[in-house]
Amino acid sequence: PGCVSWLTCPEGDISKIHYLGGNNCFAKTLNIKREEIYGRGLGFSGNSKGFAKFVGEFFSRPDQQMASMELEISHSSQVFNYLVMSQKYMQGEAAVCVALNITEQKRAEAALEYRADLENLIAILSTHFINLQSDEIDQGINQALEAIGEFPEVDRSYLFQLVGSYEQENAAPGDRETYKRSLLLRNTHEWSHPKAEPQINQLPELTNSAFPWLIQQIQTGKPLYIKSLSDLPAKASLEKTFFAARHVKSALLVPMQSRGQLLGFIGFESVREEKNWPEEIISLLQISGEIFANILERQQSERRLQKLHQELERRVERERLWAAGWV
Repeated sequence: PGCVSWLTCPEGDISKIHYLGGNNCFAKTLNIKREEIYGRGLGFSGNSKGFAKFVGEFFSRPDQQMASMELEISHSSQVFNYLVMSQKYMQGEAAVCVALNITEQKRAEAALEYRADLENLIAILSTHFINLQSDEIDQGINQALEAIGEFPEVDRSYLFQLVGSYEQENAAPGDRETYKRSLLLRNTHEWSHPKAEPQINQLPELTNSAFPWLIQQIQTGKPLYIKSLSDLPAKASLEKTFFAARHVKSALLVPMQSRGQLLGFIGFESVREEKNWPEEIISLLQISGEIFANILERQQSERRLQKLHQELERRVERERLWAAGWV
């Protein structure tokens, strides 16, 4: 199980540490024959300075009979995580080392930790929005976009709101179907990494007449994950040109809906490298889309109430002046 090797430290001299042998797994990992292992000096492969240091310190401690450590070891043009365990024999002049590849386990642990941290972030944002006053919502959205954008290390995060319908210039007068199909979305909020150029003023609005495929995907209510621009279909040529002009390598667009109605979408873009978002992380980011949708709906409701309140005040004032005979 794992890579096994035997080493010796003659006369307790660390500089003389060399291999006595190794099993097939050890030889295959280093891409050498088993008979070529004997007599090789410690660190001959150069694939892990950490392992050489670990073994050297282990032999330098006469009273220590066993030791273990997690190390990064490179081979096959990749870096792997190993759990290395050593035990001395021959009165401490030799040791057997067993190295278990725990790379997949470490990745799984990292993924679980990442998910837990993202869930915690989303919970914090949800609570944060609940406590915001109406005039603090826009600033709160910008702060939330920054927090969510920095977490997965993307380069831009932004929010497009549906602000109404847009009648195409070439639409026939009275063409109600064209009018209904044409939507106008405005880029109202954005966060950009210092190494990414802000785009909020470059393309402040989107219409489904200009980007039909993209808007159609958003209207399904499902997240649109573009791992690579090469993955875009031929009918998304306009969208491919759009993302390429923004130097985008990967993008994730999450629709915002309320009671089945589209309110807009939040987007995440990577310009430095392609990003791989697992399905479970996309699902969590979809929850953030619901949070944004709720806060936007609340903002719109409060603005409508404020407008009605102002209209009512003006009406009461007009009636008061009329009753006093001033108008």
